[in-house]
Amino acid sequence: VARVQLTPGKGTFVINDLPVLDYLQRDMLVSLAQGPLVLTEMLGRVDIVCHTRGGGKAGQADAIRLAISRELTLLNPDLRRPLHANGMRFAAFDAAAAIARSVRE
Repeated sequence: VARVQLTPGKGTFVINDLPVLDYLQRDMLVSLAQGPLVLTEMLGRVDIVCHTRGGGKAGQADAIRLAISRELTLLNPDLRRPLHANGMRFAAFDAAAAIARSVRE
C-alpha cells in the first residue's frame, strides 16, 4: 500500500521519512518507482512524499509507481494515455472510481 503526495518543487522524493534511495536501497527499485515521472518529464519538477507499508521493497516500489501514476493523471488527465501505453496500469483505480460513481448516483 502506498499513499503519495505530489507538490510543485525541485524533485525531492521521500519515502517513510527517508530519501528514496536510502529507503528502497536499490537503483532498479528507485527507477521503477520514478518511472511515471521520467515518462511524463516531471522528474525534478515535483516533490514527492510517500508513505508505504506491507510487502517487500519491490512490491512497495510497484505500489509507489501506481500511486504516482494516479496522482499525475489527477493533475493532468492527458497523461493517462502515455502512462497506460507504457505499462502503467490503472485497473484497480478504475474499478474503485466506478464503485465511487455508482455510490454517488
